[in-house]
Amino acid sequence: MSEYGYVTGGSSPFTEKYNDTTDIWSPRANLNTSRTGLAGFSLNGYGYTVGGSTGSNSSVTEKYNDTTDIWSPRANLNTARYSLAGFSLNGYGYAIGGYNGTASYSNRTEKYDDTTNTWSPTINLIIARYSHAGFSLNGYGYVTGGWSPTLGGMLAISEKYNPSTNSWTNLGSSAWINNGRWQLAGFSLNGHGYVAGGDDFFATYASTEMYSDTTNTWTIKASLNTAKTGLTGFSSFTAPANITMQNVTVGETSCTSGCNIGCQTSCPTIVDIVITWTNSGGSSGTFTPSITIAGGSPIPGTQITILPLEIGITTFSGVSLPEGAQNVCIDTGTIT
Repeated sequence: MSEYGYVTGGSSPFTEKYNDTTDIWSPRANLNTSRTGLAGFSLNGYGYTVGGSTGSNSSVTEKYNDTTDIWSPRANLNTARYSLAGFSLNGYGYAIGGYNGTASYSNRTEKYDDTTNTWSPTINLIIARYSHAGFSLNGYGYVTGGWSPTLGGMLAISEKYNPSTNSWTNLGSSAWINNGRWQLAGFSLNGHGYVAGGDDFFATYASTEMYSDTTNTWTIKASLNTAKTGLTGFSSFTAPANITMQNVTVGETSCTSGCNIGCQTSCPTIVDIVITWTNSGGSSGTFTPSITIAGGSPIPGTQITILPLEIGITTFSGVSLPEGAQNVCIDTGTIT
């Protein structure tokens, strides 16, 4: 399955999309509300941005559809703040830490339910911080970097959130990012965490770092096209694939709508079965259609490469039908 990382907002409303296979960034649609110091995460096939500053604290939430390349508004945070972090985990989005603009640095965490479009409070960070990055990885949430008034400086420290125990853990010095900075973006992609951009008061970064939870270390990766600070990222996602069979021809008989299709009485011994399929989701990858005849074992077709929103035809040639077969079941298959 093809997956991508995204960063958006900051010193501009621009959105960039990252392909880790080609190691290339490309432009996407701008945010509706330009904000700096906002948070981002992905959830159930969509990207989200949360909070930030438009000159004053913002509680704005926006939802991104990659298939249509459109941002749309969702429910606001309970506590307006900027320079917070975000990630998604176990079907929920999280907004963590930040600054409320009145010298109050926060360890506050809020949890977002997209089915009810509501935010609610949950367990707080160990270290109150702002302008940090967040991402989820292999069943856990992470924050790193930022500024801490408690520790009095720029942070390289990472914390890990366990949803089973609803608790945060300091990961220690081995998990410090290479370039301690704030106002950076975070996302996860293909089994690793990433941070990108930000600044350290002296320089604005385009650099990207990758986190391995196996070694608990960070390594340097390709830089952004544009060095910027106050941006956000969100975990990689693709809109779910939805592969359906639109038409089936069994020998001389043409039928529609998937399963329980076939001749009802006298079947020919050998037939060609032709299916027309469509992928109405935003995922691309490989797809192997299959058929099951009269409750027998599945017969796999040839693996094909499928693109988002693509329609195609697959032919099963020379298929043997048992006498009196009652159905030909078309399996939707799985995109990988």
